[in-house]
Amino acid sequence: MQASLTRIRARIRRRAYAPHTRIPAHTAAVQRYTYSSFGKIESQLDPNFVQLYSFTSREFDIEIGSYFYRARNYDGASGRFLTSDPIGLAGGLNLYIYAESNPLRFIDPTGLDVYMCTKPLHALGSVGGWAYTIGVPLLYHQYICVKNGQTTVCGGQDRAGRPYSPGKPSEDTLNLNTCKKKTDSPCMETCLIQAIQNRERPYYGLIGPGTNCQEWANDIYSKCLSQCSGLEY
Repeated sequence: MQASLTRIRARIRRRAYAPHTRIPAHTAAVQRYTYSSFGKIESQLDPNFVQLYSFTSREFDIEIGSYFYRARNYDGASGRFLTSDPIGLAGGLNLYIYAESNPLRFIDPTGLDVYMCTKPLHALGSVGGWAYTIGVPLLYHQYICVKNGQTTVCGGQDRAGRPYSPGKPSEDTLNLNTCKKKTDSPCMETCLIQAIQNRERPYYGLIGPGTNCQEWANDIYSKCLSQCSGLEY
């Protein structure tokens, strides 16, 4: 058995993307799990056999008995996250809920996801839609979204008046057709959520002095990336 463990191992996964059986090549199973709907380990073939990944393929910390879900830790026994939702009430009234309390239908493997998004410039009307469709450089609105399960927080830079006027938060939504996933880092997600929820915006300037929407989104992302540089994701 010891020799076979050095060979390639296979994991069999069932519901909820959770490793169910661990099998060394050409030998019998060395570990098998059964889970409750919310991830509590109800039985295992060998309690002394330790592997890193478990329910929803996330790391299980034996010492504290919870799963590492990037943005926060999750307790399968209670079916709740151990800390409150980092996006606050924007994620719903229950700050500790997991997968909308319906783990057979939903999963929440990271806690949060970050997207960089674009859409037509509303100020240009139909011209903005045409310019966006054919890909005219710079003639589009850019913003950031952070997705938490079934809830999403989006935001960017808009103007309160003319092309050069005080800035204000933009009203945006997540569109997976025009948004690109950028990161799965808890540090980045928390930093970007704080920037989006901060209602203060720099002075808006279309070109030159001031900050337009693309500059704001790229600057905030770069600032958070620098802030989180060197931290374990």
